[in-house]
Amino acid sequence: PFFFTLSAHCRGFVEDSRAGRAITFVSMMGIATIFALQWFTGLIVETLQGVDGEGPEFGYRMAFASVAAFLGLAGAVYLTAQDVKPNPAT
Repeated sequence: PFFFTLSAHCRGFVEDSRAGRAITFVSMMGIATIFALQWFTGLIVETLQGVDGEGPEFGYRMAFASVAAFLGLAGAVYLTAQDVKPNPAT
């Protein structure tokens, strides 16, 4: 559901002739970020399993904590975004 909000917000920053390119870029960055985050969490789980006599639970805890931290950081950055009112003429 957040993607629709982000796409609409992105749409307000560009002129009509560039809307398709801007939304395509947002989509590509979303897919790339999902790939990178999945790879990173897998690396965390693989690296931390069995560290200090811990089972794989520690790696999963750290992976979930890193995802939560990433989402918190992304939300904090998005809070600083300028609010763009929709153009009623289009």
